Amino acid sequence: MTRLTDKGQWKKHWFVLTDQTLRFYRDIVAEEAADLDGEINLSTCYDITDYPVQRNYGFQIHVS
Repeated sequence: MTRLTDKGQWKKHWFVLTDQTLRFYRDIVAEEAADLDGEINLSTCYDITDYPVQRNYGFQIHVS
């Protein structure tokens, strides 16, 4: 899956969904090494909306 960076670039990441977070890593090897790039606390999520992309499906997570 890809995510839009703060610089407006799409970067491929490995995502892991847990009970309360959506964690992202550079790749599966980084996940196995616990080298976390970032995470989204889903308990602060108030909305999920469609996000237009050229292929497959896109969504945007809104957090407070």
